[in-house]
Amino acid sequence: MARRRRSDKGKIRLTERDEKIFQFMADQYAITFDHLRILASKYSPEATGLVGKETVKSLLRRWRKAGLIEGETLSSKFPTWYWLSEDGMNLLLTPFPYREPAQGKLNHIWWVNAVRLLVESKVENAVWIPERKVSAERKRKSKRHLVDGEVYTRGHVVGVEVELTQKSWKRMENIITELEEDYEYVWYYVTHETESVVKRAIEAYAEDDNTFQVYMITNEWKD
Repeated sequence: MARRRRSDKGKIRLTERDEKIFQFMADQYAITFDHLRILASKYSPEATGLVGKETVKSLLRRWRKAGLIEGETLSSKFPTWYWLSEDGMNLLLTPFPYREPAQGKLNHIWWVNAVRLLVESKVENAVWIPERKVSAERKRKSKRHLVDGEVYTRGHVVGVEVELTQKSWKRMENIITELEEDYEYVWYYVTHETESVVKRAIEAYAEDDNTFQVYMITNEWKD
């Protein structure tokens, strides 16, 4: 008697680690190998530090073979990026549409990913709400400025800004005013190029300086 063919033959069974990494990828549009390695380590109970690069490569091969991710070098300035395929998005049942990351946004995506990983590692019980979800809600409320994410922590909702390029003074006035109306706290992550204008705008337009906390990001984060 012939054995019945299993209906799930050839399909991948997602582990808890897979699901959590895939959710990050869906939330943040895409991810690079360095950040993927941090996530794989975070969600590997047996890991005592960073998992080996071969472990990450094995995960990528497995996901690629199942057709759940896509990846390529989108720019000579950046390493290979990975994102969920349409099948991967559908398997995760995410509300976000499939979208290949835009080359012009890669630098910003990398830094927002870095900030999210830092916050989740340093802030106890922090829950990160991605820009993709926050933006939909803010657009529904006719908000003009879209933040890079929100953090739920200790009963507060914190707006998160990753400021990589200088904005005009008038635009900064509008942003600071709107953010102070919408959030009890705002965390600004700035570069050496943007630190001064952000701090001056906060000083000039914020009614309560304590609403805003400014943190420096540097290229050392990429080491």
